Amino acid sequence: MSQEKTELPLVRPVANLERYTLAQGNTNIYYNVVIGTRLQLQSNLKWPQDKGQWIALLSPALSWLVQQRPALSVVIGEHLSAHPTFRRLPHIDLNKIIRLDSIQHPEDIAKVMEAEHAQPFNIAHHEVPLWRIIVVHVKQDDTYYLLYNFQHSISDGRSGMMFSELLVERLNHEINSPTPATSNLAIIPTSNEPLPPSLEQRTDCRPSITTLIKELSMHHLLPEHLKRMLESKYWAGDIDASVKTSHETLVSYLALTQEETKTIVAAAKAHKTTVNTILSSASLFALKSLFMSDASNRANPSTTKDKLSISTAVALRNMISPPIDKYDQGVYVSEAVTKDIRVELQTSFWGLSHMYGASVIQATQTTKGRKSLLEHLGLLEYLPKTQGGWEEYMVSQFKELQHGRETTVRFSNLGKAWDQLQDEVGFKVLDPVFSQSACTTSSAFTFSAATANNTLVVTNTWQKSTFATREKADKVLVEMRRIMLEAAAKEDYSFHDSLANA
Repeated sequence: MSQEKTELPLVRPVANLERYTLAQGNTNIYYNVVIGTRLQLQSNLKWPQDKGQWIALLSPALSWLVQQRPALSVVIGEHLSAHPTFRRLPHIDLNKIIRLDSIQHPEDIAKVMEAEHAQPFNIAHHEVPLWRIIVVHVKQDDTYYLLYNFQHSISDGRSGMMFSELLVERLNHEINSPTPATSNLAIIPTSNEPLPPSLEQRTDCRPSITTLIKELSMHHLLPEHLKRMLESKYWAGDIDASVKTSHETLVSYLALTQEETKTIVAAAKAHKTTVNTILSSASLFALKSLFMSDASNRANPSTTKDKLSISTAVALRNMISPPIDKYDQGVYVSEAVTKDIRVELQTSFWGLSHMYGASVIQATQTTKGRKSLLEHLGLLEYLPKTQGGWEEYMVSQFKELQHGRETTVRFSNLGKAWDQLQDEVGFKVLDPVFSQSACTTSSAFTFSAATANNTLVVTNTWQKSTFATREKADKVLVEMRRIMLEAAAKEDYSFHDSLANA
């Protein structure tokens, strides 16, 4: 009997937003998310030396987390059917979901994440859950990355961040406890608690008649070529996305120093904007500089008239009533898209930041904007309710979207987390990690940011097939760092100024 046909206890049906990410996985469009931290150990403690010792260390904390977070206990049954369901595993074998790796320098973690993003979860395989743990030794300074890799249908970014935060807290709790837990079993029991309600069970996501008519007209009545003609054009990489190209995520990594992070935070406050808008503006300046400009003549640089667009991941937890508890693990996100962005020679960095920030505020802090975020998800209810229907829709995006991609860039920022009191930790968080496999039909670049221990870390992921080589793409984060720090030092900083120092 195949694993897919093994009868496991039914938990509940997979809801629409959860199924959306499942269908992306079924079509090799989007694979997984990695969130974690780099840890330093107090001098009076010793790191585990092999996998068995790591399992003994992690087992009590993971056992506790699995009981607290029911989504860690499920797999997906009938994953290719019209009605996929969450099913409960009887137990979890830590030997099968924990792996060890090693790198020379902290920044080499990008290669580990590339390897992780190349390994999608086998949804039909019901011997392991939809998450795994990667422990990575950094030889240079004897620190360790503790990474949590998960399939997006069981967790959003905030849930993943909370898992990582609780895991570190629990590890510190265990080593500081006068009577530490004795459980160090490799096989741990799963939770019998129900899954937290889905977004659709918590709030009304139904689209209005006006929204339905607009979507029907644009996406079903108009021919694809006419739809593309009517839409505003935007840059989305050098090579269009195609269903025929293989899925291969490439990763670059940037960790700002604590001093640089403080500089960016101070600049955001001084200019009455946010760190996220600074990051987003810097990304657009960097992309325009590297891919669409000629700065060979420093005194007289040139740039194209290409428009750009940004998709911003939006956490919905505090936007509905009652708010969703931060400890509830699930998928509670939408996206806000800012279109028709022009970066010209005279474009002000701070003006661009305020413009983008205003668009995000409009989408997230007004009644109309929040309703649109929910309606965007409610439209999923109208996707085909037949076997393979959702997957056919995912594949159709390659033809329907310009360049086969929705936007130029996609931004996800988890914000600040993993706060610790110095005298209470044995495992000290040095900096965070947050990375996503590049969604083939989403954007040319996917930026993921998080802050811990006053250290801002950003990863950039993209599909290998988006560019002929990775040379320019690898320079994007380096350029972003330069641009942010230059802009922070000036009251007025233009794109022309940026090109002069490129």
